[in-house]
Amino acid sequence: MNIGTPPYSALLLLDTGTDNTWVQAAKCAICFLLKYEGFDYRKSETYYAAACKHPLCVPKICKNNMCLYESVYINGFSSTKGILSIDTFTFPSNEESVSFPDLVFGMGYENQNIKFSRKMGGENVIAGILGMGSGRRSILSQLQSVTNLRFSYCLPSWNNEAGTYTYLRFGDDAQISGNTQTMVQSTPMLPNLALSIFMNEVLLPIDVTVFQLRADRTNGFVIDSGSGATFLVPKAYNVIKEEMIKYFLAYNWHPMEISDLVTRRSPADRAGFCPGDVVNEFDGKPVESIEEKTHAFA
Repeated sequence: MNIGTPPYSALLLLDTGTDNTWVQAAKCAICFLLKYEGFDYRKSETYYAAACKHPLCVPKICKNNMCLYESVYINGFSSTKGILSIDTFTFPSNEESVSFPDLVFGMGYENQNIKFSRKMGGENVIAGILGMGSGRRSILSQLQSVTNLRFSYCLPSWNNEAGTYTYLRFGDDAQISGNTQTMVQSTPMLPNLALSIFMNEVLLPIDVTVFQLRADRTNGFVIDSGSGATFLVPKAYNVIKEEMIKYFLAYNWHPMEISDLVTRRSPADRAGFCPGDVVNEFDGKPVESIEEKTHAFA
């Protein structure tokens, strides 16, 4: 992703669960380690700060007529805040790069407890977030005339040390290709999505209506590419918790105080242990959740 003129090149984490696109500022007060310099607005000829009257300045938190932004992430302790900014974004392409002027994004000056991967440190190359949610500030919405609120992207395994390169495609280019029978499963994201959860081939007694979108836009179920854990409403979580506790008790593993589903075990406990399978079924199509058999629920 390139921002500004001349372009500042940054790698951003694609996040379908948030609307704000932001990048760490070069002069940040609270920073995470980054292998290269953060975004320096003074070097861009096309940069300007969003005024308080800008339609995307919601809520209107302003200072010196500049709109400020803040994002607090679902874990409750990671956050970013700074100046709501406007600049040209250039998307590299396999054919010819395409530039879009006047896109709104955040320039992060206070980035608390931001950790993108297990490899965070001086070698971290991720400078911020590419917000791909459904809100007005997301890149999808700002470029709606081009994206048609549609995109496709392959999410590679984090365990692939060699790296995986994929294309982010928008609008009419967002087509699924290849052997779709064996390589790709398509799941319609519907307001009345019928999501069933199985554990070890047993259907858990969870009322599917807890996942369905209400008329007042509450409830619902979203895929969040920026989160490593699955977050569920209590009515669903408690059922899964009870089933998993029963499963671990068969190995004499008991929950620790720090979490419902964290158990203590010795190396000897690994003998004969078979990790349980948790499978999500979307409209009758089963999808095993995590191939490493490590499940994180909250």
